[in-house]
Amino acid sequence: MSAGAKRGPWMVAGASLALTPLIVVFSDSETDTLIGLVATLLLIAGVGSMSVVGALLTTRVPGNSIGYLLLAAGALIVASSLASMYEVLADPRGEGSWPGYELARVFSETLFIYGIVITVVIVPLVFPTGRLLGPRWRWVVWILIAGMVAITLSTAIGSETSLGEGARLPVGRQQVPTVMALLEAFNAISAFIGLGAAAAATVIRFRRSRGIERQQMKWLVAVAS
Repeated sequence: MSAGAKRGPWMVAGASLALTPLIVVFSDSETDTLIGLVATLLLIAGVGSMSVVGALLTTRVPGNSIGYLLLAAGALIVASSLASMYEVLADPRGEGSWPGYELARVFSETLFIYGIVITVVIVPLVFPTGRLLGPRWRWVVWILIAGMVAITLSTAIGSETSLGEGARLPVGRQQVPTVMALLEAFNAISAFIGLGAAAAATVIRFRRSRGIERQQMKWLVAVAS
């Protein structure tokens, strides 16, 4: 990897770390309570760790996808905070007066979920080699992608519905409850399948691993527990 290519991951990691304080300001957690404060601090520590470890792996082991995934997860979570900031600033009177307000609402919710899915499901699926166990595991990835599309659609429809009668909806208002119920059901199913597949992949890799890979799997299990 060239020097210029190595700077790219560290620039992304640096931007994520620099913008991490926005998580405190625009986090949905109640930071005035102990539980909310702890949750926010853990999230900040997680984003910082993902950004730094992701940049290290990307520059030192560029053939392994885990570094790119961690770097992307941290950047997505920070980007959700940026979207939340714009949402707050764009809606001073509860009317969404700035352009792109509805889009910011969708991004503030969905980008955070994308980052969590990458961290909790996709990384365990490919850890530590950066590849799936085999071609037959690709269906899990496709289900996760479909689930994230469903989350985006349900968030977008919910955001438009909350704006009142003047909102532009992709379906009729009478069909909204049915469509939302179907999307949320699919979200739940895809989350169940993704988490189950990630757990199964971890167990299989742990049982097959030897030497350094076994130590890496022990590290993953320790972090997960």
